[in-house]
Amino acid sequence: MRMEVRDGKKTANLDLFRPLIRAVVDNNTNDNAIWAAVFCLLDPRATIAQTPVDTNSTWGIPLLPSSTDKDKNLWEEKINDCPINPPTGHVISRFRTVEQLLESMRDAIKTHRYLYLTRNILHRSISPNNIIITNPKITNGLKGMLINLDMAAKVREDGQNPSGQPTTDTLPFMAIEVLRNMDHTYRHDLESFFYVLLWVCARQSWSNGFSGKDEQTPDKSFLDRWGNGHLEHIALNKKHDMASRDLYEGLMNQFPKSLDPVKPLCFRIRKILFAPYDQKGRMLLGTPEGNPDQLYRPIIDAYNQVIDRL
Repeated sequence: MRMEVRDGKKTANLDLFRPLIRAVVDNNTNDNAIWAAVFCLLDPRATIAQTPVDTNSTWGIPLLPSSTDKDKNLWEEKINDCPINPPTGHVISRFRTVEQLLESMRDAIKTHRYLYLTRNILHRSISPNNIIITNPKITNGLKGMLINLDMAAKVREDGQNPSGQPTTDTLPFMAIEVLRNMDHTYRHDLESFFYVLLWVCARQSWSNGFSGKDEQTPDKSFLDRWGNGHLEHIALNKKHDMASRDLYEGLMNQFPKSLDPVKPLCFRIRKILFAPYDQKGRMLLGTPEGNPDQLYRPIIDAYNQVIDRL
């Protein structure tokens, strides 16, 4: 691009790249500052005239425009990816306090909301391995973030959601409709966040030292039914567990007593995601029409209310 500017063929506003260049050349800049500069360039509000982006890759490198259809096709076949280290942190399953768990989960949901509402990016692979506990001093105050955008997809401008079921090994955390191969929406990722919270409380917390002296790890977890069998059977098991208060309370009873403060939060999120019923009394699993904040905000507020009481 500098060569084209020199030759009088200015194809891009080079000023847009100055923050990223400063971040890269400064030895004191951490990875998160570089990521922030990259996201600023990816902002759809930024104007990079005549410089198309290869949207076939997770993060495409801008390609120079071609002059002929033949050259254009040649460029479209070339996909370039830049490996960049994610922010430093520990996976959510290594939480050490209830407060750390809830604050990290809440801020990861905030990150998801930001990516979706301001960048039109849907993560589509929410699992304990993709949520990290971060140091807020180097992540702009965030105590949790999302990593691994391998399965992320750009939401189309016409509002259509990315179709197709991601190929992952995270069945226990997949939303019910995703298991049924329906189009993936932001609501499904919020459902996956909820399953991650249940999993780390009912299973991982026992390995993290949250059990009392008189408590024993449950021999069999309700969550076992969410990771084995045909996808449709797993979907039915999840739907049944979310619809039945008895089964859901049975899952809550597999939390160590030290995690009792989290139970009201789980009941609240369950109500936000699954309580709406149709006229025939059937649980609604689809994504509601309208502003996505109708789900984001009450869930984040529910986290805040419990965190404030700790």
